[in-house]
Amino acid sequence: MPAHEHPGFGASIVLGGALEETARGHARQAGAAEVVVKPAATRHANRFGSGGARLLSFQLHPTLGNPWLTDVRGVSRWCWFAAAPALGIAVQLLRGTHASERTGEQLEAAFLDLLLLVAAEDRSSERLPPRWLVQVRDRLHAEHCGPCRVRELADAAGVHPVHLARAFRRHYGRSVTDYLRQIRVGAAAARLAAGESSVARIAADSGFADQSHLSRSFKRLAGAPPAAYRAFARRV
Repeated sequence: MPAHEHPGFGASIVLGGALEETARGHARQAGAAEVVVKPAATRHANRFGSGGARLLSFQLHPTLGNPWLTDVRGVSRWCWFAAAPALGIAVQLLRGTHASERTGEQLEAAFLDLLLLVAAEDRSSERLPPRWLVQVRDRLHAEHCGPCRVRELADAAGVHPVHLARAFRRHYGRSVTDYLRQIRVGAAAARLAAGESSVARIAADSGFADQSHLSRSFKRLAGAPPAAYRAFARRV
């Protein structure tokens, strides 16, 4: 999609597929369970993966922006971040069969929940993480299908496990375990939205012990079991 801009603030939840966005001379890539935030008039270009991408987007009319965004941190800059709980926000809106069934109150509640996620992410990124901690985070993304034990991660980084746990929560706003669970749920969501493989196969390939483990984690974060999420996401 060629470069363009929107007059009002926008935020999107990626439900599945692959998306690359370029703005202000930088390109970012995202998959399922990531949130994209764009202030009004952010000029950007999009490129989608071979299978496209499924998004749930919120767009504020320019005249409505200020009352909604006042005192909300993180909404003044273009940013992307992983947040599996955002899938739960999407599910709440997708439960209705038709868009007309979604009331103004439901839309407002969902948008406020999304703004809270943006604000929480902004707080967790106030301090620049040390290089060793970024490497730990990158390893979680690269090896999320494996065990990724805190002690092993700490040993590889050359720090004490308690120091790793405290630093990770301070900089990324959640524990190593919760962060890893969100990565795995995001990986599973991408494959569910694509309609490929059985839920059991997706569970094994995403790092869960079994299908029941995936179902419990997925429902806790996304508010729906995997099979139901697959149906919701493919309706968008």
